[in-house]
Amino acid sequence: MTDPLLVDLAECARQLGQVSTRTVRRLIDANSIRSVRVGRRLMVTMESLREYVNHENANRNTPDRVKRDVRGE
Repeated sequence: MTDPLLVDLAECARQLGQVSTRTVRRLIDANSIRSVRVGRRLMVTMESLREYVNHENANRNTPDRVKRDVRGE
């Protein structure tokens, strides 16, 4: 079975770990993930969803984002 090209906001929210659909809308408004309108429905591209997750994961692993030890070491 092939992956769908588009998912609705509820499925996108589920794929992101049970966040709210409002959070998904905020990500769309911030241009963090791409969406398309199909009729009246707002759909998210699976490609965009994967890119967002990969980008966020890469940002978390950069040296600038590593937190210092409580002792400042």
